[in-house]
Amino acid sequence: MDIKEYIESGKLENYVLGICTPEERQEAECMARIFPEVRHELESIQASMEQYILANKVEPPASVKSKIFDAIEAEEKASSKAEAKILSMPSEPRAESGMGMKLLLAASVVLALMCGYVAYNQQQKNKSLVAEINSLKDSQQELNNRFTKANEQLAVISNPNSTHIIMKGTAVSPQSVATIYWNKESKDVYIAVNSLPKPPEDKQYQLWGIVNGKPVDLGVFNILSPSDSILQKMKSVEGATTFAVTLEKAGGSSTPTLDQMYVAGNI
Repeated sequence: MDIKEYIESGKLENYVLGICTPEERQEAECMARIFPEVRHELESIQASMEQYILANKVEPPASVKSKIFDAIEAEEKASSKAEAKILSMPSEPRAESGMGMKLLLAASVVLALMCGYVAYNQQQKNKSLVAEINSLKDSQQELNNRFTKANEQLAVISNPNSTHIIMKGTAVSPQSVATIYWNKESKDVYIAVNSLPKPPEDKQYQLWGIVNGKPVDLGVFNILSPSDSILQKMKSVEGATTFAVTLEKAGGSSTPTLDQMYVAGNI
């Protein structure tokens, strides 16, 4: 057999990595015992592999390392029992066989560590990708909801049957402004707060409609943030001649507190 051709065949690399057949493993060990060149090349490949591992080592999760070293310990115990049953072997082949077992064991550890790291890394990437996709879905849903609300509000504002009543500030709050959108046909009432002071925590603004000279409760409302709807739907009303907003106790009042009227507007 051509020794150079055998060395260049790649069989020795497969032996070190532990991916050869039992026949190829036996052949490599025999060749290493017979030919110094083969043994030297085998040791050189092993040294190169160890240097590569040290230069590119990556710490896997603790659970992976624990399982690997448990497997190594079990393998070593099994190997020790198997060697104890061998009656006698020539000293040199026995040493070579031991070297082969160590090389195989080292290659198995390398492959296990690499496979464990790749699996763990891919798992983390998958988790990150799923989280990113879910975040994008939530953002898309939020945008869709805002778009739907914007269209609904635009339909109210642009409806030709809607009457716009601007309620200006009173002496209590001269800078305050709010706008009513009232559809006389459907009786629907919407309010848009242009400028009102933030009320105390135990207070709420309440909208009133004046019908036949008497105040009609149209509901309480809150000051919304800029990201919320600009329109708030209130109670329906028919025959109103004036709209006004007062500051009442939280939950509203049965009658308006006139000295707490912030804005008012006639139709």
